[in-house]
Amino acid sequence: MTDEVEADLEPHWETIPTGNSDFIGFQTQRAPQLIAISEGCRVLAEHPLVMAVMDRVLLPMCKRYRLHVTNGIRVGPDETPQMLHRDDELFRGYVPHDRRQLLTNMIWAMSDFTAANGATRILPGSHTGSEDTVPDEEDLVQAEMPRGSLALYHGSTFHGAGRNTTDQPRTGVLFGYSLGWLRQEENQYLAVPPDVAQTLPKSLQELIGYAVHPLFLGGVDQRDPSTVLGDGTDALLEPAESGKGS
Repeated sequence: MTDEVEADLEPHWETIPTGNSDFIGFQTQRAPQLIAISEGCRVLAEHPLVMAVMDRVLLPMCKRYRLHVTNGIRVGPDETPQMLHRDDELFRGYVPHDRRQLLTNMIWAMSDFTAANGATRILPGSHTGSEDTVPDEEDLVQAEMPRGSLALYHGSTFHGAGRNTTDQPRTGVLFGYSLGWLRQEENQYLAVPPDVAQTLPKSLQELIGYAVHPLFLGGVDQRDPSTVLGDGTDALLEPAESGKGS
């Protein structure tokens, strides 16, 4: 699947500019809307191993989880280290920081991840720290892994891209998954418009948001949002509806 994803993304790297900040990266390109532009990414987003992990980590806190964000990331030569951060900081001003996870991320390596080319730096155990935890860079490890591998980490884990000291880019694709009652970072309804969403498997339609979170979150005209895709479901939502399915 790595070859397919690379082929899907290759035309986009030609037009995507590099970032304009230390956080985004001055030598880093980022490709959003992966579900819309890459059939290979659609497969990776629903990989059985990933879904099993998300079931275990996120379902205790929600009835269904969502695809929170998608991002192809190409870290160019001479890129400096990214500041360490937690991805769940988007929500922590509103939801107390504790050991319950709001989101979990995965990175698929489209090229070898090495210390030299800036493999993602991760601070193990930092997902258990408090909101005022200050990361100690001496405790960092790098997610070195061969092309085609997968790294998963909680949204409350400190991490950041490393320094690329090579003359070649390092490429990965990131998918984040969040509790179904939270606002997604990437607006999937605009990133994956209805005419594209109609072509997706039902399970992926639900994952990006075309399914109500019980009892009523995300409904359209008191109905499940899948009605927008013309699946024939026209029943009004009922208070008794529950469970992961809609």
